[in-house]
Amino acid sequence: MTTMTTFIDTLNDTAAGDSMRTAAAARFAQRGWPNRRDEAFRYLDLRPIKDIEWALHGGTAVQSPMNLDLPGTRRLVFTAGVFDEAASDALPEGVTVEHVPTTITAEDDQFSSLCMAAAETTLHVKVGEGVTLDTLHVIHETRGGDVLVAPRCVIEVASGGTLIVVESVTLESDGGTVLCTPITEIIAAPNARVELARLVDGDEGTWCCGTIAVKADNGAVVHTSTVPYGGAVCRTRLESHLCGETAHVDLRGLAVAGDSRHVETVLKVRHAAENCTSNMIFKHVLDDNATASFTGRINVDEGAQGTDAVQTSRNMLLSPTARAYSRPQLEIYADDVKCTHGSTTGRPDPAADFYLRARGIDKVTTASLLVWAFASEVLDELEPAALRVEAARRLMDMLPGGDALDPTVVAPQQPDTA
Repeated sequence: MTTMTTFIDTLNDTAAGDSMRTAAAARFAQRGWPNRRDEAFRYLDLRPIKDIEWALHGGTAVQSPMNLDLPGTRRLVFTAGVFDEAASDALPEGVTVEHVPTTITAEDDQFSSLCMAAAETTLHVKVGEGVTLDTLHVIHETRGGDVLVAPRCVIEVASGGTLIVVESVTLESDGGTVLCTPITEIIAAPNARVELARLVDGDEGTWCCGTIAVKADNGAVVHTSTVPYGGAVCRTRLESHLCGETAHVDLRGLAVAGDSRHVETVLKVRHAAENCTSNMIFKHVLDDNATASFTGRINVDEGAQGTDAVQTSRNMLLSPTARAYSRPQLEIYADDVKCTHGSTTGRPDPAADFYLRARGIDKVTTASLLVWAFASEVLDELEPAALRVEAARRLMDMLPGGDALDPTVVAPQQPDTA
């Protein structure tokens, strides 16, 4: 165990000899622990974990992993950040577990710097030109007390290649606190297609503060989805750089939170080339004293004509003490663009509630149906197809009266589009 001062020394020691990790450790030490004076952390109170004496790379396998029934996927298991070969399927061609340098920087975020400094190994996925790799299910699980883990994944898909990745993060605090800072970097070459879904689950002593970074070249298509099911705090930072003409990104997120959970999304999409498109939609269903925050910025560079970007934040409040904060933002330096942003926050529609109740549906089931109708816009876009059903089942387990709904009906097995 260490104090924060010696923890930074430990970061420097483990990063010794690696210029990327050493630089990341120096950035973290220079900026210090995040606090609410930092604009990016305005709505997140980090004081409960600031003075914890973190153990680096500790932890064991969890007792209740997130069991996803995803036929046809290849499972790669990481326990406390360490690859578990015995629990994993064989690594396919083009996939290695090693330490590789980063190609996308995230210098303005302390948790990204922390992960880059602490990550000793990286899941490195390289898809060749025109190759479609089998769907990968990357499982990150950690159980321990006052432990910090830093999973890192770099996905490179060559021109015309296709890949679907499901990341499931399961954390158990074992009476202490677990802080997980995962980074996934996606580098999509011209006309590549990448689909990434990150699901997070944990108990009241777990925090997940991670990053997804995307770089999309000419004609590349990248879809990402984040679905946090549990944990005290789930913060996701998304950074997307559209650097080639006609590139497209879809960024989606859904959270259903109760008790005193906090869910946060910090989003930055940069349009740096002509005729690129982006679509962002993030939804929260909040009950009890739960809170959610969304900060989204679209940057359109000078010369990025023909940009078409849509940003949406929607929040459904099921209790008078739930809170949602939305800050959609635009920064545009081109004139031939179409950029929109919007945010809504409110209670379930009373007219829809009356319509269902008038047709003999009981109050509890009506409430579950309204939540599902609100959430399905995100869940129905998940890939692969089996994940849609599993995600629907998990959501219904969280809803009162959800057992009256059929996940295979509301999230049908549609054909995969690769």
